[in-house]
Amino acid sequence: MKKLKRLFDRVPRPVRVFIDLLLAAALLLCATVARGFPFSGEDGRFRRAEQAAMVGPSRLLDKFYIHVDWPFVNYTRLLIGDDGDTILFFALRTGSGNFSTNNVLVRREKTDGVLLTTLPVESYVTLRGSYPGSGELSVPLLLFVDDPSAVKARLRMPLSDGSELTLVQIRDWHNHALLSESEKDGYVTGTVRDGFFLFDHPVTEREWESDWVELMEINGLYGTVSAERPVTIELYDAENELIRTVDYTIRSRAGDAMASERS
Repeated sequence: MKKLKRLFDRVPRPVRVFIDLLLAAALLLCATVARGFPFSGEDGRFRRAEQAAMVGPSRLLDKFYIHVDWPFVNYTRLLIGDDGDTILFFALRTGSGNFSTNNVLVRREKTDGVLLTTLPVESYVTLRGSYPGSGELSVPLLLFVDDPSAVKARLRMPLSDGSELTLVQIRDWHNHALLSESEKDGYVTGTVRDGFFLFDHPVTEREWESDWVELMEINGLYGTVSAERPVTIELYDAENELIRTVDYTIRSRAGDAMASERS
């Protein structure tokens, strides 16, 4: 030990200071990575947004590009984190332009381990009468379920014309065999995610005006939409057995606040 000390004493002081700084930097880097806070990139921006909102660090469920036929979503990337009782949506836009949805973190609370909502949108004004002239539009619904055994979900949603819409989806492509041929039609291609159920429903102009424009506004960043939409959610396990039926109400953040005041 004394030999090592004498050897270290022979090292010039500036060199020792430089070595100490390198060791400190290495320790800081290890601590930062261990805490799950990368320095740069999309993940880093997401983690910094969490810190600013004093939430997380959440479990990052997914990050993906926005589909071209999803309406009125003026960002290009969406990161989704699970913070226990809360789902965090983090919107990012690549390229030029100044948009208020860029670098915005949206929090939505689960109810008994379940959350069903749409994408965050910027809704200063109503979207009514705004169906695109091309006639190609679909509305995404995102279903988060804490129960890991629930690998298939069926939504039954009453519509304003008295009919009922049924949507079916799986999470993880390994569960593809659980879908019948009729269930595969229109709901699966390109939309299966691992961490949640993503329903991507094409809508006509009539359907948009009567039902879906209100639903698309329900996760608006600045809107005050307080309407409610009842939905029945059926959850199935890997054996295609029904494990839970949930009578759920889709609400906006304003609607959640009003429901909390009533309870």
